[in-house]
Amino acid sequence: MSIPLNIAEGHGLKQTQAYARHLAIANGSLAELETQLEIANRLGYLGLESRRVIDQASEVRRMLSGLRRSLQSRLAVAES
Repeated sequence: MSIPLNIAEGHGLKQTQAYARHLAIANGSLAELETQLEIANRLGYLGLESRRVIDQASEVRRMLSGLRRSLQSRLAVAES
């Protein structure tokens, strides 16, 4: 839950720099989730769904990275 909540909070602040900071926090939360998924998988809790769940987390990482790159580009242009 912390990943989308941080994204929403950052977006709601209506400031690109604050949004970027909250995306970085969301990225940290995603790293925590991926670690939890890996531990659950190794302990046998995920079963047959493990690959699908881990793949979904990877897709979220790709989307979050793209959004962060976009905002960083916007910040770089604004600072010029």
